[in-house]
Amino acid sequence: TTLLRALALLIEPAAGQLEVAGQTPDDLGVTRYRRSVAYVPQRAILVQGDVAANLRLAFAFAVSERGFDEAVARRRLSELMLPEEIWRRAARDLSEGEKQRVALVRVLLTEPRVLLLDEPTSALDETSTLAVEACLRQQLEATASAALLVSHDAAQIDRFADRTIDLKEYLAT
Repeated sequence: TTLLRALALLIEPAAGQLEVAGQTPDDLGVTRYRRSVAYVPQRAILVQGDVAANLRLAFAFAVSERGFDEAVARRRLSELMLPEEIWRRAARDLSEGEKQRVALVRVLLTEPRVLLLDEPTSALDETSTLAVEACLRQQLEATASAALLVSHDAAQIDRFADRTIDLKEYLAT
């Protein structure tokens, strides 16, 4: 979580330098860097209003050069096994698993170069988890982007990851 938060520029790293594809945030410019790197925390952060308003939110802050595409948003929700009627449901009424998936869709719509995913399926059942993994794989392949996934689920890591890093090996004893 700390590594992801540092890569998302939410906290300062204690030491070292952040680079994405060989470029620092200063090289790219912080605004451009933040358009390229998207963080999805374990506990989804949604604002007041309905799901549609929450999905449009990223575009209100110009994190993407494209505009909001409602048809794509609805398709993504469906891919993540969310019912059509969720579109107008209040964010506060969603389950934790529904919130996780809505927050993930919001980020996927902006097509970042790098996805920082902190336990993105921790509140989901196995079927929904597999749907999220399939959706992420499709997004990564279609956009030639990358993901850094933090997970305590060894089976998920085996299914999803091309490479794994056990951070315990890097911790001081």
